[in-house]
Parts: sequence; C-alpha cells; structure tokens
Amino acid sequence: MAILFFATSINAQDKTRLLNCRTMAGDHFFILTPKSLQQDTVYWMGMGNICVARYDHPEKLTEEDLKWEIPASRVKDPDLIRQICRSGTLVFKYVPDAKTSPRPKIGEPMPAFTATDTEGNVYTEKSTLGHPMVINFWFTGCGPCKREMPELSSWMDKVPDATYLAVTFNSPEQIATVVKERGFKYHQITCDKQLISKFVTNGFPVTVIVDSKGIVRTIVDGTDSEKQDYLLHTLQDAANQ
Repeated sequence: MAILFFATSINAQDKTRLLNCRTMAGDHFFILTPKSLQQDTVYWMGMGNICVARYDHPEKLTEEDLKWEIPASRVKDPDLIRQICRSGTLVFKYVPDAKTSPRPKIGEPMPAFTATDTEGNVYTEKSTLGHPMVINFWFTGCGPCKREMPELSSWMDKVPDATYLAVTFNSPEQIATVVKERGFKYHQITCDKQLISKFVTNGFPVTVIVDSKGIVRTIVDGTDSEKQDYLLHTLQDAANQ
C-alpha cells in the first residue's frame, strides 16, 4: 500500500508557502511516497492529532525519487515531524504482502468484511445489501480528508436511503475532535486494518460506492470538486436503480 498525500507538484505551488510534509525517509521530506519505497513497510507515527508516515530505508531512494524531495526550509514544523518519527507513538504499521488480495475491481461484489462503528453497530457485506453504501477512508493527519467532510456529510440529506461508513486506523479518542469540528456524520469505523488493506492502495482519502446489490460501482482516490460531483452522481444513480 503506497501512502500518498494528494497534492500538486511542488513546482506548481507558491515557492514561499510552507508545506505539510508528512512522509519521511531518513531525513528526507516528501509529500508523495517515493516510488522506490512503495513496497516498503510504512510506520504511521503519531503525536497528538498529527500522523507521519515513516520509511526506514532511505538508501533505496533514487535520483528520480529525490527530485520530489521537499527541502526542510519549505517544510512546516520540520523539527516536530522529525520528533514524531523518532519518538511518536506507533499508530499503524503496514507491511506489503505479495499474497494480499488486490483491490476489488469495479463491477465485482463487495468483498467479505465485518466492521463495528463507535456506537457498537456491526456491518457486513450482507447486512448492507438492499441500499447503496458509501465508504470513505481517512485519518486525522490528512488535510484533504478533513476538508471534504462537510461535503460528504451533505450527501446524507441528498441520498438518505444509503449506508455511510467512515473508516480510519485512528482510535475513537483520536478522531473525536475532528469529527465534531468538521461535522462528519458518517458512522465511524476506527482502529481498522481489514477494510483499509482491501481498498487503500494509493493514499488517503479513498471513497467507494457500492450499489444495493453489493456491487462495487466506483473507487476514487483523492478528492476535489470534480471527483466529489462524480461520486455523488454515481451514488444517486445507484440509489435510483
């Protein structure tokens, strides 16, 4: 699972702007996970509400990878990011496994899963049949995830006959403030590894639409207004069938 932060190239951004770089390999800062490290173990280190993706093999970085390195002078709070990598709490560890089932394809049935939300409600691929379902993958250190939350929550009024799940590896305590401040109304699935391992292959956020027959209708990596419009249209179409 390559963990990417969806952002434009540094070359396209205001050169005076400090960047939220939450990916480190050795003492190298990145916005995107370097290609050469995408099959390496990633350690999500946390401190407060900040998570940093740490890769432990900077010697694998190539000249092409280093073209995307962000100099420390352009990084927001570089010393804090370094401190989190060294002494933060291990929140989530992902070890790529060649035997892991690939991400479900569009048009295939939703894979088997069991998930319990913070209210104690249990969801499975069978219990959610009969209504469309939205699954949004996020975590507390992901700015794009937090920015899209009000828009995602508005879908619940537009398509009320659907199941809305938000899935994160964070704990209930870690997400509480974000969920409240951003008004994120989805059913929160915390401390998850099962669903994340099935769907998150290129980074956060990821949004999945499943129709009432349990068929995966679309999987969208990242977020912007065009992707949100497309997802809502797909959800409305699934609800009308």
